[in-house]
Amino acid sequence: MNERYVVGKSLQLYFITTFDTSALNDEKIKLEEELDIVAEQVNEFIAENARKAQNQDQYKIKYTSLLNRFNTTKARLDEIKQTIIEK
Repeated sequence: MNERYVVGKSLQLYFITTFDTSALNDEKIKLEEELDIVAEQVNEFIAENARKAQNQDQYKIKYTSLLNRFNTTKARLDEIKQTIIEK
């Protein structure tokens, strides 16, 4: 009886770690929210640059920083989505 319990618990743990995607889904939601925020910041930054004169060297630095943040977040989100599909 005790051996069956241990085997049952081991299988339960195996299935949870193998097929449970709740932590991945939570991270996916956070990344999607982050992506929306960064995309909005990029759009606002571009619009501001169109409205008023700015130092274009500083603009390029900040724009590149925002773009890198967007791309990094997007890459992680794509990775999470693929992992969820594979589970």
